[in-house]
Amino acid sequence: MEIISDKKKLKSTKLFDAAYELFVSKGMHDTVIDDIVKKAGVAKGTFYLYFKDKYDLIDKMVMRKSSTIIQNTFAALEKQRKIQPMDLESEVVFFIDYLMNFFGDNVELLTIIHKNLFRGLYCDTDMVNPEMTLTVQKFTERFTSRGYTVEQAHQTLYIIVEMVDSVCFDTITTGKPFSIQAIQPTLYRLIHKMLC
Repeated sequence: MEIISDKKKLKSTKLFDAAYELFVSKGMHDTVIDDIVKKAGVAKGTFYLYFKDKYDLIDKMVMRKSSTIIQNTFAALEKQRKIQPMDLESEVVFFIDYLMNFFGDNVELLTIIHKNLFRGLYCDTDMVNPEMTLTVQKFTERFTSRGYTVEQAHQTLYIIVEMVDSVCFDTITTGKPFSIQAIQPTLYRLIHKMLC
């Protein structure tokens, strides 16, 4: 039974990897299912065992990639917390810096998940690990200790992630209307005001 499960995971991983490479090189709109299965080395029927259509694959890919990015960001934050105690503002700045640096190094990925990074925060898939849940809980507790409700804490975190996602997309992919370096101080000032 485990061998079948491993084979299924391998096939779905092949499909995700092939689709990602094609989306980066050809674009999502110009990539068709035939391209994906050919690159993955699987039969077209296999594709439909995992996905309803190309848009279902895109949706699941975005969820996977967003979740991984957010988990890695929180893992880096947790590691930094162990090195040095941080207040809420320092944690948020670290979080933002990490994402900006990550997207600066992974522009192709940014173009694919743009406007969907927040989904990595609140996805209910089996991809979310307990450490991330704990870190989100710690972030939430930091906000609630300042008088936020839990819902307001989650909303604030969502707004911050969406702001960073949008700012990164525009400034990193096009350099317009500002460069990432030019807009960072203003972004930090606005987020600081949100946290006060």
